[in-house]
Amino acid sequence: EPSFNDETTSTTSEQSGITPTKKQALDYAERRRRNNDSARRSREVRRQREMENRHKSEKLARENEELRKRCNDYAPRLRR
Repeated sequence: EPSFNDETTSTTSEQSGITPTKKQALDYAERRRRNNDSARRSREVRRQREMENRHKSEKLARENEELRKRCNDYAPRLRR
């Protein structure tokens, strides 16, 4: 009769010679790699969004200046 601790209950990692400590280190390294990739993508998206906002802000500032000039051109006509 097989006991609870026989070879049929061993896990794949035990069979391949990976100890729990090694597995933890490999899992941690994989989590760090995935997190670093995610952080890199997040920073790139943020930089892109900031650049788009900067361009939009500059465009609106130019448009605002043009509208102010037009208002100043019309102001004397409205005072008559």
